[in-house]
Amino acid sequence: MKIYIIFILMIISCNNKINSNKNISDEDIALKIAEDKFNEVYGKDKIANEQPFKAKKINDSIWFVDGTLPKGYKGGVAYGKVDVKNKKFIKFSHSK
Repeated sequence: MKIYIIFILMIISCNNKINSNKNISDEDIALKIAEDKFNEVYGKDKIANEQPFKAKKINDSIWFVDGTLPKGYKGGVAYGKVDVKNKKFIKFSHSK
């Protein structure tokens, strides 16, 4: 009997973890993947000045992500395309 209760509790626990991931939107996934890649390539200090990032859906799995330049600043921001289905960065660059 104890084994059955433990087994049921394990199933419920695993199911809750799976369902909690469904609350993460594709936009949030795209933003996280992009920010991680931008920090890796351009450095955290530079990317911190380009927050917040914006994500625009191109199709079912591809999102375009770009940074925001503060008012009064001249220069460019990091941008790129993210495939949220495969959780991969497709293409990225930094404008000037």
